[in-house]
Amino acid sequence: MESIRNALNTLRLRAESGSARRKDAEAQTKILELQLESKDAEIVSLQDRLRLAKTLITLADEWDKALSKLQETEDRIEHVDAKVKNLSSFLERVEIERDTLESQCTGLCTKQLELEAELAELLT
Repeated sequence: MESIRNALNTLRLRAESGSARRKDAEAQTKILELQLESKDAEIVSLQDRLRLAKTLITLADEWDKALSKLQETEDRIEHVDAKVKNLSSFLERVEIERDTLESQCTGLCTKQLELEAELAELLT
């Protein structure tokens, strides 16, 4: 009988030990589940940050392209502005030359009329 009691005590102790280990395992499982949820949230956060970083890189590339295009446009405007200044100077010189030639032409036309009048006087 004693051996049966010992066997029952041993079984009870094993059952209690198993129950304690089960409770410990359940507690550890809950802790691990919470850690897993935390890690999942961290992964989502990191994925969001990665997506934002990629978007930032794309926007930075577009910004660089826009700045480059703007610089090219400014360079072309400066080039065109220089051409306009050169053409303006050329136009001013041409206008001065035209005015000079018109003045000479007016003088020559007047001289021609005078000479024609003189010739007509001489012929009459």
